[in-house]
Parts: sequence; C-alpha cells; structure tokens
Amino acid sequence: MKLPAIISALLLSVSLISCSESKSPYHDDVIAAARRDADKVVQAPAESMEREHAVLAIRVRQHALSSNGYRHEADLYYTTAHDTLVDSLHIIECRQIDSSQATNQ
Repeated sequence: MKLPAIISALLLSVSLISCSESKSPYHDDVIAAARRDADKVVQAPAESMEREHAVLAIRVRQHALSSNGYRHEADLYYTTAHDTLVDSLHIIECRQIDSSQATNQ
C-alpha cells in the first residue's frame, strides 16, 4: 500500500523538476530586452550620466521582474545583460587572489 504512494511522490517530484527547468514563454523576449538595454550602456559615452542611467535602468528592470514574481526571468535578464557588457566593453572581471598568491607577493 505504501509503494504506490512512494511511486506517486517520485513521479510528482520528477514532473515538478522538469517543469521548473522548462523554458519560460518570455525567454526570447527577456534576452532581447537585456541585449538592447546593454547596448544602450555600450553606446553611451564612457563615464557619462547617460551611461550611468542605462546601467541603473538594467538594475531597475531586473528588480521589477523579480519583485513581480518573475525571478527566473530576472536572473536571465541580468545574466544576459552582464555577459553582453563584459563582452562588448572588454571588461576583465576582478577575481579574488587566493591566500597562496597573496603570501607570495
């Protein structure tokens, strides 16, 4: 009698996992918006208020998506914008120096 309950629970958990990994219906739109917004940052003059505004607009959109229950889309949006900016502006991300390198210097 307990075996069918266990099988049902396993099937339910597998279906929930597969649903959570499915692509959002907004996936392509989110990626397009992130690239468009990142391009606004790239096109703005360096160290200008226009560039600052474009960067803040990315954070505002990410927060709005997350606050309205679209956490997956917010993460996708931010990651896409971040990767686009890193590639377009040739940003080298800071990496922490591990303790072995720090003691050798």
